[in-house]
Order: sequence, then structure tokens, then C-alpha cells
Amino acid sequence: MASRIITLALFAASAFALCTTALAGDIYVDAAATGAGNGSSWADAFTTIQAGIDAALPGDVVHVGCGTYAERIDFAGKPITVTSTDPLDPAVVASTVIDAQLGGSVVTFNSQETSSSVLVGFTLRNGTGTLIGGLRYGGGIFCGAGCSPTIRHNRIIDCTADLGGGIYSKGNTAPMITTGPTAAYRYVGKDQQVGLSVTAIDPDNDTLSYTWTPLDGGSITGSGPSVNYSGSSGGLRHIRVTVSDGRGGSAQAECEVTVIAISITTPLPQLAVGLTSAILASINPEIPDTPEYPVSITWSLIQGPAEGTFDPAVNGTPTATAINFTPTASGPGTMQVQYKVGTAVATSTVAILLNPIIDSITPSYGVLGTTVQPVIMGKNLARVTGIALSPASGVTGSIRAGKTEDTLPVEFVISSAAAPGNRTILLNVPEGQVNTGASFELKTPPAITADPTALNLLTGGTGSITFSIPDAAPAGGTQLTLSSSAPVVATVPPTATIPEGLSSVEVTVSAVAYGQTTITANATGYYRAQVPVTVINPPLISFAPSPLNVAQGLVEKCTVSVSNPAPVGGLTVNLSGGAGLVNYPTSVVIAETKLSTRFEVAGVAQGSSTITASAQGYPDASLPVNVGPGQLNLFPS
Repeated sequence: MASRIITLALFAASAFALCTTALAGDIYVDAAATGAGNGSSWADAFTTIQAGIDAALPGDVVHVGCGTYAERIDFAGKPITVTSTDPLDPAVVASTVIDAQLGGSVVTFNSQETSSSVLVGFTLRNGTGTLIGGLRYGGGIFCGAGCSPTIRHNRIIDCTADLGGGIYSKGNTAPMITTGPTAAYRYVGKDQQVGLSVTAIDPDNDTLSYTWTPLDGGSITGSGPSVNYSGSSGGLRHIRVTVSDGRGGSAQAECEVTVIAISITTPLPQLAVGLTSAILASINPEIPDTPEYPVSITWSLIQGPAEGTFDPAVNGTPTATAINFTPTASGPGTMQVQYKVGTAVATSTVAILLNPIIDSITPSYGVLGTTVQPVIMGKNLARVTGIALSPASGVTGSIRAGKTEDTLPVEFVISSAAAPGNRTILLNVPEGQVNTGASFELKTPPAITADPTALNLLTGGTGSITFSIPDAAPAGGTQLTLSSSAPVVATVPPTATIPEGLSSVEVTVSAVAYGQTTITANATGYYRAQVPVTVINPPLISFAPSPLNVAQGLVEKCTVSVSNPAPVGGLTVNLSGGAGLVNYPTSVVIAETKLSTRFEVAGVAQGSSTITASAQGYPDASLPVNVGPGQLNLFPS
């Protein structure tokens, strides 16, 4: 109900005394003035009080003559005094009237006026108050929040308002939220933004501030009554807005937003070209598919060079959280899945890497000093551009023609100086080098063995050597390269082949002449075998002269020879026979490396006999001996 004041005399409406400034200026207002209208004197006075207020400076006094002023006045925050000609004279107060003509509050203080803003000695009438939030406040005088003017010796009559028919001095009324807060959309994708808005009013016309608080995580961007919200995880999220007037008054309200999220399950299975793998994703929350909010889950590759296909029967459906993926081209790439609910979109991406995979390498080793051409079997091999071993010293690798996604022919050139042992296989792709984890072994070459390990032959004769390898010869056999260090002594064929599936071959050695040579057998991937061969003449002992004629009582020299040089330490030749006819040593020694030695035979008795010579490794030899009569030779003196 509106309050109505018929007559109200204010003689002590404020605790503050009227104060003026010594240097204050005087401004004059007279409704009946006809002069210049500049307020400098009564003759040239302003004809409205508001004109005098507008012209006043801090500390000025606006003098108002008697009369009725049909207007509403606002001090506009000025520290000035507005006074009738004699505020203490009731007759003057009654005849100095400010009439609002039912247009609002007669006098307004709403700009933080202090006690230096003074209203004194007026009659205020026909005020209807200031309209705020559908209500009228302060029919005669409206004092806004934070205002404390000095009001003295005034009468308020015939004024009405919902609150404060005569005067309303405002404390503080909390703001009110009239609409919201509301979200622009019901659903929003994780890390996307959705607009939030709220509408609020303040009965005191205070400037409002807005504080938005995510109660379940997420973030706010912007400020004021309209902001954006971004959720950091999936689920139903609550956001609170607090509207404050800066003077202790506030209002709160909340709204809801459903944040949708999707995440690809990692680690991914090992991906290989042509191999179908199941890929999984999790969603939060799970939203039912409806015509109003259709749901779809869509998988794709958004970056190559990796390529592949997703099961088309599943892709794009609301239940595509598990899908089959078949790579069709190797390399790195990015897999993406989108979860859509209406216009809301949540996205998850994961890097995929279809790197080369080695399942096997055949052969799995190479021998020092050889070149080997293995074949690698595996996956994602078509993009391989190079191969190396780690450590790399002593080995050079290269790619041979014929590579596919699952086959990679390669070649290793292995130095004989390379260190044996396992080495890691590194494969080069356009993005860099991939450590496959597979290994290739460098082996010390197996040895070719020979039987016998040494061979003695007679000039013109032959012998055989059996050369063997530790494993069976592969398809096509294993070829040996043969040589003799001294072909003038002994010879061998230039090659010999160990037949497929066997491990040895017999080689014929032909003796040519007395001497020594070395027979060498070489084969790729094997240490060589060497056999020393000694060629000797047929063993033979001979005498010179033969037969031996010696005179009775005299001595003859005889040479015994062998067909081959005497061995280390010499060769002992034993002599026997001719007993009673001749005397000679029972044995002689042919010095080391020598072929002969001499000995003496003395004739004892006339007749014929035989001396037999024997030595190790030689057949016996006979020397016919004839002992004749002695002969006397006379020489002249």
C-alpha cells in the first residue's frame, strides 16, 4: 500500500549541522525573475532551482526566492547548499514550494552525497517516488545507498510512495536473478565451450558483478552475465553463478551441462599391414540415441602416411566403441574417434606407428670375411629404405630388389676383421631409424679339415687327401678351391665339390718331383685347410765303384749313396758280409741333408764276396768285392 504524507515539517532530519564555506559563491534563483537569467543576482536570477544547482561549484550557496517551482531536483553529488531566503521563518518555508507534479521524487540524492550537500527551508509536494524494480521509493526525498545529505527545516506534503512517502533513505537490497543461469546447449564436448547466461536486477541500481564457479571441474572464460564453460572430463557438471552488488548483497543460482568425452584405449595392439586388430574406446557418459539428440561414434585416420580401414558395418553407429581396424599402408599416422551427441562433439586421437616388424631372418648369421644375402620376413617392410647392424663396424648392409610388406631381401658385406657376436638389426624408414630388436649373428668361419694332415709321396706317385666341412653341403654342393704352393713338386685339381647333403670330398695329389709343397683348400664361409706334402725319390742305396776290386794287403775307397737326403741327425748305413776276405767299418753315417759318404775296404785274402748295406727306410743293397793278388811296383831310385 502506498504511503501518503499530508504535512511533515523537518527541522532536524540530519545529525549534521549546516555548514558553509567562507569562500562560497552565491547563486540566485527566483521564479519571477526577468533579468539575464545567469544567477548572478536577484534581478538576473535563474528561474529554476535545477539550473542553479547545475551552475553551482563545490561550496556554493543557491538562494531560492519565494514562489512555486514546478520541477524535480537532483543534487548530482554536489557539495552545495540549496536554501530558501529564511529557513527559520515558517511563512517563508511555506511559500517556497518545490512541486514534483506527481512525476517522481521531489528531491533526489543518489550520487554519494555527503553532509556537505544541504537542503534547507522548502516545502516539498506532489512527489510520487523513484521507480525501482516495479516499486516507488521516497515520494518527497529519495536518498540512495551511501548518501548522507543534510536536510533541515523542510515541509513535505501531499507526497506518496510504496516505501517512504515522505522520505526514503536506502540501505541495501540484494540483487535478484530473474532468468537463468542457462546453457546454450544441453550437451557439450570435452574441451569444447558452451555459452552460459544469466539475467539479474538490483533494486538499488547498484552495479552488479558476476562470479561463475564450476562445481565439478572445468573452466570459465569471459566475465559478466554471459560466459563460456569448458569441461575437462565427461559427466553431468554443475556451474554456480553468484551475482553481487558490491555492498554485501548477492544472489546465487546453478545450471547443469552434460560434458561428453571419449578416449581411445591404449596401448594399442601391435598394428601390421593386412592384420586386423580390435581397437577400443570408452565414453562418458553413455547417452541414449534419440531423434532429438542423435548419437554417433566415428573412427578415422586423420594423418598418414599410415593408411587403413575401419569396419564399415560398425563405424558411425552409437555403439562403435569397439571396432576392427585393418592397416593397408605402413608408417606413422594419427587415429581419431569422434563422439557426437546432437551438436556436441568429443574427440580423442592417438598416434599410430606401423613400424617394420621382423619375424625372422634367414640365414640368421653371416661368416666373417663373406657376403651373405639373407631374407627378412615380417610386417610393414615395404617402406624400409636401408638396413644396418649395431654396432656397425665391419659390416655394410643394403636392400636388395623384391621387397614387399612382409618380405625384405637384404645383403651384408662382412669384413674378416669384424668382431664376431650378435648385432641388432636397424631398419631405415622415411621418418628415421627403427630398432627392430631382432639380431643377426656374425660367426667365426668354421674350418675345413683335412685327413691326413700331412702327406708323403714318391716321385711320380699319387696320394689322396679328404677335405671335410662340419655341416652338410647345401643345395648345389660346396665348392672347394684347391692350390699347390709348389706345383713343380706336386699338383691338385683346381676345384673339388662336396656334394649336396655330404660333408667331405677326396682329392688326388700327384707327385712331380722331389721337394715339399702345401696343398690349400678354400671355400666361402670357411677357414682354409692346408696340408704339407713331401715328395721323395724311391729309396735306393748304391755303391761306387761297384763291383769293388781290391788287392790283397791293400785298401780301396768306396762311396755309399742314398737316393734322398739324409734326415735330421743323419742316416746310419749298416755294412755286413765278406768275412775273412775284406775289412771295413760295420756302419757309416751319411750326414744330415747329404746323399753319400765314403768308407775304406782292405783286402785280406784273395777271393770274391759281397758287402751288404742296410738303412732305415731303404731296401738293402749289395756291393760285389773281388780281392786279387798283391802287385809289387818297383820304381827306380
